[in-house]
Amino acid sequence: MAVIKSLLIRLEVETAAKKRICHRNRKTHSVIAGETCLVTIDDMGGKKNYCKICYAEMLNKAQNDLDGIKTRLGTTGTSQS
Repeated sequence: MAVIKSLLIRLEVETAAKKRICHRNRKTHSVIAGETCLVTIDDMGGKKNYCKICYAEMLNKAQNDLDGIKTRLGTTGTSQS
């Protein structure tokens, strides 16, 4: 059976070793050392960090978008055979 391709961009969950800038709200949000952050990695290996407030909102939006796509496709289950 063929491997199922992920539709998501490359994401990682990391614990910050030092303070990081939150790329969604650079001026007022940051990730402090020891906090967990969501990291996106582009095709060239560039990384962008997102703080807890921003990644929670981003993940909620992504889940809503995926639920909408599943509804449009008539697929409500979590896996397909």
